[in-house]
Parts: sequence; structure tokens; C-alpha cells
Amino acid sequence: MKRDRTRDGDLEAALQIDPELKRAHLWEGLPLPKPDPAPTQRQFADWLNGRSFSFRGVSQVTLLFDEDIVKWTAAGGERDYQFEVENKREIIVQGGQDSRLVFAQNLKKGTFSSTAGTYDLKLEDNGKE
Repeated sequence: MKRDRTRDGDLEAALQIDPELKRAHLWEGLPLPKPDPAPTQRQFADWLNGRSFSFRGVSQVTLLFDEDIVKWTAAGGERDYQFEVENKREIIVQGGQDSRLVFAQNLKKGTFSSTAGTYDLKLEDNGKE
């Protein structure tokens, strides 16, 4: 727009574009709500601690994250696995199935995938916001 106004010889209009761009970058005066920023990897790891998720695969599975382990509860009992926060929204569970959890940017939904398939995650209500 600035280039077009300059080319058209309207220098005053061209100069007025910069402040408007700055306001837009600050999300001022825009008709849409500002989106939540994606968490950092550390914030994501902190958010994860104490949360549990479930999905329905071959059986009902519940995953509870506790510091550096995930408690995996299924029909066969409970096992503890190490996990790694891969980035700002992904987790790799170090176990026999090459499991990966991937969350949406807002962290309200996600998927669990492994060699057995891909399933939608449900965030369990365990008193965390």
C-alpha cells in the first residue's frame, strides 16, 4: 500500500501507513481478538506436569504426566515410561510403540499416535486450568 501511494504521488497517505502497520502489529484497533501465543517448550513442560489425558485405542488408555515420567494405565495395568518434550506442543513417549502426542496451539485438544494408530486425546479434568 505504501509503495502504491508513493507511486501515485500521494506521499502524505504513504507516510500514514507506517503508524497503522505498527498499531496492527501491536494488535491495536483490530476487529478480531488477539490469539493466544504458543507456549515456549519450558512453559509446555510445566503445563504438562500433573495433567492426564485419555484416548480409546485397543483399550481405554490414560496418561498421567508426573515430572519426567508418564504413568500409562490401560487394561493390562499401569506402567511408567520416560517422555521427552520434543518442542512447544509435542511429546515423545519412550516405550515400545514409538508414541507421539501432538497438541493444537491452544493446548485444548491433540492426538496420540503410535505404530497401533492415531487417536484423539481427551484432556481429563484433574483440577488444572
